[in-house]
Amino acid sequence: MLITQEEYRMNRIFAFVDPFAHQDTHGHQLIQSYYAIANGGVTGTGFGQSVQKLGYLPEPHNDFILSIISEETGILGVGFVILCFLVIGFRGIVIGSRSKSVFGSLLAYGIVFMFMFQFIFNAGAVSGTLPITGITLPFVSAGGSSLIVSFVAAAIVANISRQNTKEQNQEHVEGMEDEEPTLTVVQNKKMGAK
Repeated sequence: MLITQEEYRMNRIFAFVDPFAHQDTHGHQLIQSYYAIANGGVTGTGFGQSVQKLGYLPEPHNDFILSIISEETGILGVGFVILCFLVIGFRGIVIGSRSKSVFGSLLAYGIVFMFMFQFIFNAGAVSGTLPITGITLPFVSAGGSSLIVSFVAAAIVANISRQNTKEQNQEHVEGMEDEEPTLTVVQNKKMGAK
């Protein structure tokens, strides 16, 4: 297996299985994430009031930003982030299903599922339900290249949506042009009859 070939991969698995057995080495980041989530509670400590981001949780602005959001805004803030990603996923699926081209549909589905899988793997790593993989939280983590790719991908989905709307409007206008002469003839006949 590929996991056994590199020591750092095995260390991540060991930290995932029992982070408290490796709390001074490989499990440190996950344990600090647990502390941040527990400290946040339901409503959080308030914006900018996180203790874990002051040096306890390594790299809090990247892969573990969700634990800082949980500490500062609580479960309610995390629920809002989850809701935002569900809306992104739902809208992307709707955009993909309305696309007239197969390529546009598959591209929209692929991009949206990429966002959703990134969210699932990041949230799973932060909460300890999945091993830490280093996958960023789309649109939220401070990785420059990740943000650029996320925004470009979102722009592609928005363009697919715009093309769908443009085609629907064009079909609607063409349908209206076909109906106008018959309405005009009917109206002229009614006026001539009076």
